[in-house]
Amino acid sequence: MRRIITFLILQYQTADETVACVESIRLLESYDYSKRIILVDNCSTNGAFEQIEARYADDPLVELVRTEENLGFSQGNNFGYRAVDRDNTQFLVVANNDVVFFQEDFIDRIARSFDAYDFDIVGPDIIIQNSMFPDMLRNHNPLKRSLTTASAIEKAKRTFSRTSLTIGAYGEHGLQVALMKSEAGQKLMRAIYEKRGWMLAPQEVQFGVTLQGACLVFGPRFLERFDAVFYPPTFLGFEEDILALRAKAEGLTTVYDPSLQVLHNHHATFRADQKSVAKSVDNETKWSKEALGILEEYYQALERDGKV
Repeated sequence: MRRIITFLILQYQTADETVACVESIRLLESYDYSKRIILVDNCSTNGAFEQIEARYADDPLVELVRTEENLGFSQGNNFGYRAVDRDNTQFLVVANNDVVFFQEDFIDRIARSFDAYDFDIVGPDIIIQNSMFPDMLRNHNPLKRSLTTASAIEKAKRTFSRTSLTIGAYGEHGLQVALMKSEAGQKLMRAIYEKRGWMLAPQEVQFGVTLQGACLVFGPRFLERFDAVFYPPTFLGFEEDILALRAKAEGLTTVYDPSLQVLHNHHATFRADQKSVAKSVDNETKWSKEALGILEEYYQALERDGKV
């Protein structure tokens, strides 16, 4: 039997992005690995599941499963993980449905990365596109923010608030809309983004870093040892930090390998599900506060056990 590479894709409310993701996987080539896609619908309520079901129900490449309620990011992926043939899967790619795989030899690149670094978890170079200027791209992995120490977690607790989230995530929206109405404003907006580093830059392999969660590749030892992809689970927020702590506590080899690349339509699912900016902020504030509490409790438990 040829070895299997399984793609675990979680979707919620955004069928078009899911189709783009699945079709990009279909184009990936490999002689040594057969592909399998597990597509998890996280109880979409807008007809997205029915669209996907109509398209892929009889597709032999795709296994479609659905949750009975919206479980959030971690639990939704853990739900799909239970459908993975872990005995025969060599590598598991867990990706957001707004990720597109554009390297035709992506699968073979994973195998070469494993041969080179013997990873338990590897993160690719995640490229995101500027929403105002589609020609502007930047690298989005590994994460510069890493809440993997007591002091970093405590600082996040002090600085995180609904106000800071509103300013950081949504406060620029009105400015963007106003500036984009004129040529001079567009030039100014582009200059602001350029100053902030909106450009692709050569990247280097890094070890033990906090990996962006939009696309992660798990190796065979991880699949053998663990019954959940994300633990402890949050609804939405700080999954990457918890995974980084878990990797450190469990002695897992984590690698950022920029020879692997994917394109990420950042926040497509979150934007599609929100009815207003105010509601978006309310939801993200609630989920983030809950997730930060889970992160702190997990860190404290690891600290008591002498694992951090």
